[in-house]
Amino acid sequence: MEEEWNLWPDGEFEVDFTWAKFENAKQLQVHWSCRVTGGDRRGEDMAGHWEAGKRITRTCQGIITCDVDTCSIILRPQTTAQGISGQLLRRCRCNGRLIHYPCEVKSTLHKWSGGVHYSNLGSHQHARLTHILHVTPREQARFEEIVTSHPKTRALGLVVGVPGIYGPGESVADISPVYLNTDRVRKERDKIKKGDGQGGDGFIAEFAAFAETHTDFVVFSQLGAVTVICMQTPFMASQLLKTELITSGPVNGLVSDAAHGWWLIRTSLLIITSVYCVSLCCWVPAIFSYSNGATAAHYECHFYALLESIAHQAELRKVEITDELFAGIADFSEAERAGFCAAFIRFWTLRPNNTRTSAQLAADFEKIYRGCTQHFRAGVTRIKKISGVIPPGEADAFEFRVLALLSAADSEQFQARADAVIRDFLKTESWLGWWMRKSHAMMLFASERKMDPEIWDSIPDSTNAEEALHWKLYCAAGRNHGLMEGLHSLFAVAEYYQRLYSGTIVGVPIRHGQAEPWKVIAQHIGRTKPGRAPNAANSRRKLKNDGRPPDTSAELLGKLKSGKGASKAAPHSSYPWSRNSCWLDSSLELIFNPVMRDFLGFSSRHTLPGSASDVSNALSLQRDSLRDHIKACRLIRSTNSFESIIAWLPGVLKFKRDGSSRLAESYFHSKAVSIRTCAGTKDGIAKHVQISGKTSTRYVHTLYASKCKTYKQSVKQWLRDTILVNKTPALMPQCWRVHDGVECCPGTADLVSFTIELPIVLILEVQEEKDNDWDFPGSLKIPGNNIADPAVTYDLVGRGLYSRSKSHYVTRYCDAEQSAVFTYDGKKNGGSSVREHGGKAALKTHLCGLKIDTPPTFTTSIVIYHMRGGLEAQQNFAASQRLAAERIHRFGFLNNPLPTICLQRPGFDRVKDEDRFWLKNPYEARTIDYIFNAEDAGPEDHVSVPAGSPDIDKADSSSGEENDSTSHDDEDEPGDENASLKSNNSSNSTTPCPIHCYGCGQISDGDDDPEQVQCLSCGFWSHFKCQPNADEVEWNDPEVIFTCQGCRPRPPELYVPTCLDLAVS
Repeated sequence: MEEEWNLWPDGEFEVDFTWAKFENAKQLQVHWSCRVTGGDRRGEDMAGHWEAGKRITRTCQGIITCDVDTCSIILRPQTTAQGISGQLLRRCRCNGRLIHYPCEVKSTLHKWSGGVHYSNLGSHQHARLTHILHVTPREQARFEEIVTSHPKTRALGLVVGVPGIYGPGESVADISPVYLNTDRVRKERDKIKKGDGQGGDGFIAEFAAFAETHTDFVVFSQLGAVTVICMQTPFMASQLLKTELITSGPVNGLVSDAAHGWWLIRTSLLIITSVYCVSLCCWVPAIFSYSNGATAAHYECHFYALLESIAHQAELRKVEITDELFAGIADFSEAERAGFCAAFIRFWTLRPNNTRTSAQLAADFEKIYRGCTQHFRAGVTRIKKISGVIPPGEADAFEFRVLALLSAADSEQFQARADAVIRDFLKTESWLGWWMRKSHAMMLFASERKMDPEIWDSIPDSTNAEEALHWKLYCAAGRNHGLMEGLHSLFAVAEYYQRLYSGTIVGVPIRHGQAEPWKVIAQHIGRTKPGRAPNAANSRRKLKNDGRPPDTSAELLGKLKSGKGASKAAPHSSYPWSRNSCWLDSSLELIFNPVMRDFLGFSSRHTLPGSASDVSNALSLQRDSLRDHIKACRLIRSTNSFESIIAWLPGVLKFKRDGSSRLAESYFHSKAVSIRTCAGTKDGIAKHVQISGKTSTRYVHTLYASKCKTYKQSVKQWLRDTILVNKTPALMPQCWRVHDGVECCPGTADLVSFTIELPIVLILEVQEEKDNDWDFPGSLKIPGNNIADPAVTYDLVGRGLYSRSKSHYVTRYCDAEQSAVFTYDGKKNGGSSVREHGGKAALKTHLCGLKIDTPPTFTTSIVIYHMRGGLEAQQNFAASQRLAAERIHRFGFLNNPLPTICLQRPGFDRVKDEDRFWLKNPYEARTIDYIFNAEDAGPEDHVSVPAGSPDIDKADSSSGEENDSTSHDDEDEPGDENASLKSNNSSNSTTPCPIHCYGCGQISDGDDDPEQVQCLSCGFWSHFKCQPNADEVEWNDPEVIFTCQGCRPRPPELYVPTCLDLAVS
């Protein structure tokens, strides 16, 4: 049978297969659900004819369908009568009754010496199954090809479509419906990535095949407790020996260091020794070593292979083998130094012409081994920033004096300088003493060195070249490799450098521009990168090896006595899980913690009389009562259904329409306003504005992946931009005046929207999307609009964590002092919270930041913040935002709390509702439109007031007579800034709410003080005495021109770097 086996065999036919074809067809698998039975005992697998062979019978079990005509689901029957009966007891997904349609089509397989004889007896009179289990060899091969071509793409990406330049490409689901199952794809992908799973024998075979394929690449291997595999190509070995000294710079010798991120197992290292290649103008690897540890024995294997390779090259070129050929630089790791020394002694001891003892060889080794100066400089920078060790005012002096040790002329001067440093900075004695050890000092300080000065000056003074090579390896082949994957990747890197060298020697360009441009930069500014300024933050190190002295606060200062007593934070009883209640339990737990900080009465929950189980039972009853109420509000499907963690809250808060829940709503909601501006056209359409007539309310702020990219994962940047009043307008695609799809105004429009009121409890929902990881800081500090305005600070309370695979929510939160972290899972501990890691969990690792330590499969769903200061802080912020909106956008808020908004810009008239022809129902619209009237733009400008608001009398500019102003109950109501303006030196304005003094903050609608001056820009009045240098100004002089603080240009020095809010002068 030449064509591929059809997994849907149907009809009556017979066919013979050889054993090879039988195996290639996966033993003739079929998609039908079949019960397999054996034949008689007389058949034999190796019979001479198929009729006498071993017989296997497959009987089709038919299909299971639903009695609902519109349902298209087809279920796969089980292969036993008992199993099918159990299936029929259940309901279909559409709630219909399941019906089994049996099928008696049989197929037989006779196995004999010549292969397999297959007979199919009958045709299937039912539909094909939609749930299939097998794939053809061709489909399997295509799946493996896609996985191996995209090793970094996970199961979901394979199903959606492998990433390409223009978006997702081919999906594995196109190969077979089997691969629609993401879990199946994940399992099959893991099988391919992990190999055939043959254990140790499989690895040995694979490693042997690797060594045979890449002949001479593995130069040394040792398997055991100390496992080391050394690799080197002929090109790498050829670079170890230079015909002459390189005089263009300190680029001679060997540079060695270990990379910790190459292998998947974190305890394994990739040890690399590099040399400088003159032809390529860069450092190239000379030998790679896989090491399953970082002991001296591991390093000895690496360096012994290196020394043997250098000796072999010297013998080929007839160069005398001397100690100087092995000179190099490394860090101060004790294991690395001891391993190199042991390899050096071992190498010379095995040489036939060696006459030195081991002690002499150890002494001579000190003449060829140098330490990294950059490690010392980084240590100095680290120490000077510890204020408990170095007083802040003396940090620069300390750095200058310690670095002077590197240039001491002799040992006497070196010791004198070191003694002076220890005398003046006593707490650095243990740190500096570590560097002054004989074994370390001779590697670092010129006055203490044993290396020949010429060799010292000819090799690099740091291992930066090797660390840069590590980064290049990561960029080229990635990190976290399995053993064989990593070995193949190393060979590819070695081949890369071979290709570069081969191309360079024949004139093929391998780069644009000058090689090693950082050297030119270093000559100009003294360092290779501008960002490496002396005051730049030093890099963070996660792990401390044995190559560093005691140089941290804990080691130098000892354990500091805490000025505070032990935290009284303790776990408390909460809601035990019941009937899918985790969504409500977790949200109530998160809401309770910030509310408790504002209302001390809630703390009594901790001291409720009775046992913990009594408290949990009481809370359980209250929780169930609330769930019944939520169901009565029609916010959930049933009291047993699984719901979203916080979606119920807005509905409950808004359920009562009589205003009784307004205070509770304000505790959780934010309010925003927006203003759209269109420039109009030159041919008759005047400039027009649309504002939101009422504030828009939001209870939960959703963070999307698109916002995550825009704000660079920073929640702080997102929140600052949300509340920023004086922001750059966003360009709209077109003007909002569109009627039935027809553009009524071709002008250019823009939009500004900002939050004018923030909640006390800020709820952030993280949308479950790819690349939607946000950085949640422990506190969010928002500067005020003015210098005098207090900043608003949000403290992180907790996170709601969700597991899609478990359909379950848990809560992670901290106490009010942010000193203890708790996790609450209603299914565990009887519904009580527990302290993370026995009380040792840190806020920065378990609650705040970009990545936190979460339970397996759980991700962040919501995050809760609490406004420090509660209601008072919320009201202060809202007042500040109102004033900023009045000053910058000329908004007017006519009622409190903010039900109606108007625009008070000079020259703008409100468009009547009946004239807003572009709206389907202009009378019910939540927006108000204004249009510029050039005739009203002069001194006779008036306030545009929304319909239904209190009337505001305007000054009669034509008669010059003063009218009585209309008084209002709301003292925060802005005045008519566009009423008839008098000269700057006049007072007694008759406009409503004329006083808006930035000096004292008074906003009033009466002329209670004759000592007032009017702003030429906005028309508001201010007190003489509240102005700077008031006594030096003749306020009644007609030539005096006054501009209030709100309208003055802001001096550049008041713009605070990295702060989105600008302070006024």
